[in-house]
Amino acid sequence: MDALQEIRGGIEAHVGAKVWMKNHRGRSRSIETIGILEHSFPSVFTVLVEHNGVQKRMSYTYSDVFTKHVEMKWLETK
Repeated sequence: MDALQEIRGGIEAHVGAKVWMKNHRGRSRSIETIGILEHSFPSVFTVLVEHNGVQKRMSYTYSDVFTKHVEMKWLETK
């Protein structure tokens, strides 16, 4: 099994769980968010984030996690 399939399997196992994410945007800029892992699709996964009372749906690729452009930590297990 290759690394992207392992990452996808781990993410699929946590759909519905609360997750902390840190998005590295380059030049020492990063954005930290907490949300709910909403869906897992073949190429991407979505996280529902609430910021200032507004809900946003963010999408990420599994390669974002593989290349460490996105860090993830599970805050609760499903």
